[in-house]
Amino acid sequence: MAGVSSKDLLRMAGWPLGIANRPPEEAMPTDEDGNVLALRAAKNIDIDDQGKPRRRPGGELALAAEGLHSLWAHDRFPLMLGVHAGDVVAFDPSEDMEALGASLERPNQPMSYDVLAGNVYASNGWDKLQIRGDGTVRSWAAECPGGQPLAVISPGVGGLRQGKYQVAVTFIDVDGREGGASLPVELELAAGDGITLTNFPVAQDPRTAIMRVYLSHPDSDVLYAVQDLALSTSSYLVGMHTPGGKLDKLFLAPMPAGQIVRAVNGRQIVACGRLLRWSPALTYGLTILHRAFQRYDAELTLVEPAGQAEGSGLFVATAAGDGKRAGRTYYLTGPDPANWQRVIAYPHGAVRGSATQIDASALGLEQSGLVPVWLSDHGQFVIGLRGGQVMELHADRYAAPAHADHASIALREFGGVRHLIATLRGGQVSGMAAVDLAEAEVWKNGERIS
Repeated sequence: MAGVSSKDLLRMAGWPLGIANRPPEEAMPTDEDGNVLALRAAKNIDIDDQGKPRRRPGGELALAAEGLHSLWAHDRFPLMLGVHAGDVVAFDPSEDMEALGASLERPNQPMSYDVLAGNVYASNGWDKLQIRGDGTVRSWAAECPGGQPLAVISPGVGGLRQGKYQVAVTFIDVDGREGGASLPVELELAAGDGITLTNFPVAQDPRTAIMRVYLSHPDSDVLYAVQDLALSTSSYLVGMHTPGGKLDKLFLAPMPAGQIVRAVNGRQIVACGRLLRWSPALTYGLTILHRAFQRYDAELTLVEPAGQAEGSGLFVATAAGDGKRAGRTYYLTGPDPANWQRVIAYPHGAVRGSATQIDASALGLEQSGLVPVWLSDHGQFVIGLRGGQVMELHADRYAAPAHADHASIALREFGGVRHLIATLRGGQVSGMAAVDLAEAEVWKNGERIS
């Protein structure tokens, strides 16, 4: 350092407690010899486990893409994804960026992603899309018919047994995915009658390939496949036949877009404003709109599973209101979402986008597997544990900015040191942080000038 000799530099043992902005200046943590163990602030340095500072390594520009946002990657999906110039983009291992042709309606909204059955399901609250490992884009599910065909009795034609029958149709797309079926049409037939179908619903999705007709047994509520028809079919007689597979998508409709998409125990979970919606097991992109949801008193800002399969749970957080209503974090338990037990796990909400899953061992926990980590809306980094326990990280020492609009968190491992790195948009100084005051006098040439 120019102008200062080495003997005049102050040598310190280090700051093993890292950053501490909660204790007041006169109460900073110290050891038995009076050495200060924490810093008030640090810029462009890393602090190792012994508290030794070192210059943070620099980086180089990998890609110039103004406006690129919502970057996401997962070890169970081969591509890194993001949003740029009104489209979803993918990065392969060579870091080349390719637009996928999604044509987003709201390209500036943060995108949420998760992997279900090897495919990514993504949504930003308006747009929703499925992205496959080869970069092709699909809808979340095959389309559902806008209604059922006109069904009339054909007396003495068809050879069906006497009784009440229900008939319905579904659409199947070019990938073999079957959409949901709305309310069936019910008819009462005499022995020997058949059912003539006309005025079939018109497919809107160009990827829809065929239409499948279903019919119940007489006086039954269970429908079975009868025949696959071309979309151009104008009339079809349902008569004696060998029943096919059972209709398992009755009353299912397209899952609405949402601000958060998650995969939980074989179901797709979507936060749609204040509603938490779910799909039937292993039936992604579809839901029962009038029944498969929970309602909350504010918009949802976090949906994160804690564990998988038996004994697992789900953390759900709500946004703070207009100053009169605080955010809350809930814990949901139970194997069936329709019977989830909901309790308040933490008296604060979560910053949107801040949740991530981190291996428990990297956080010094004795349990194994992934645990959710997020930033609370009052400026605390927290861990969610199975059973609904919420653990604050270094709450006695550090408070991040509170009430940020959006954030993201990642675990960084470099040079044998692990750090949680967070980027925040907006926010304010947390009320838990200390405000230090100092009085100073300025002297020049032996005279006090202020």
